[in-house]
Amino acid sequence: MSKVFEPVYSFEELCNICRNENMEAARNKNSLNMNRYREPFTDLLVGKEFVLSFSDGMKIHIRFPEINLLVWQGEDGEEHEEYCEPLKSSAGNVVGVHFLKTHTVPFEGAFIIFDLDTGYVTWVSITIGTEFDEKHAHSFPHFGVMEGYGTHEGMMHHFSNDLVGLSIDWQYNEEFTIRHSYVSPWLTIAPHLPQENSSGSEDFVGRRFLPAFNVKIRDGLLLTSFTEPGNCSAVLLIDMKEIHDIGCFCGLTYEGSVGTQTITAYGGIGEDGLKKGSGYALPKIPDEFR
Repeated sequence: MSKVFEPVYSFEELCNICRNENMEAARNKNSLNMNRYREPFTDLLVGKEFVLSFSDGMKIHIRFPEINLLVWQGEDGEEHEEYCEPLKSSAGNVVGVHFLKTHTVPFEGAFIIFDLDTGYVTWVSITIGTEFDEKHAHSFPHFGVMEGYGTHEGMMHHFSNDLVGLSIDWQYNEEFTIRHSYVSPWLTIAPHLPQENSSGSEDFVGRRFLPAFNVKIRDGLLLTSFTEPGNCSAVLLIDMKEIHDIGCFCGLTYEGSVGTQTITAYGGIGEDGLKKGSGYALPKIPDEFR
């Protein structure tokens, strides 16, 4: 008999969770320490302001008066101040910024990738609750440019197949490692790394099929985003040369609070998760993801 661990909230309960949440306490109470390898927040954006224009028509004015503060203005002209956490990619002059749009209820998370050389930008929005499921978190990318900034040369950020067929073993701290197998542009498999079982052989513990999407930012710099079962989305910007990522988790915790944090990890390319003999059985991809 399976056991469902996700909490179930009404929309009203979800709104109350967001209104009452102490965001600093939410960040500090996470015990998994997913930012063990996080570098200090970068000041590359301090003093800068941009008009972000996206291909789907979204347009946002954003500025960074302080290292952990951004001010953004939507099309209604109203300004909103938000706490933010900016991380520099190891791949070069690229910054990922995570924050919550706390004036909305439920809160909406965001991870924005600024390529300060090309002037291209990707805004990944993370929303909590849909018309079908009030607790479900999901993410979606918006591709655009910083108007009047950067070279705007080369291809704009776009959906990509570059990760497909790879497995990466990610270490978030000294005690937690997980393997992600990128089996299609829209699906990731996440089993824990092998543990020795009672027979002395290795086997993977647990396996999750995670809805995902993959994006190319520049050569050797890829973005992947996936949704954990029910209520949390991850956005990871991967430097394929260093096998190092920066990103965020954002959604609802099993305790029923808003959970959000920036994360970093180091990894190594594992055996191809699509081939037999790679350490676990050949995965069966659901028909809807083929």
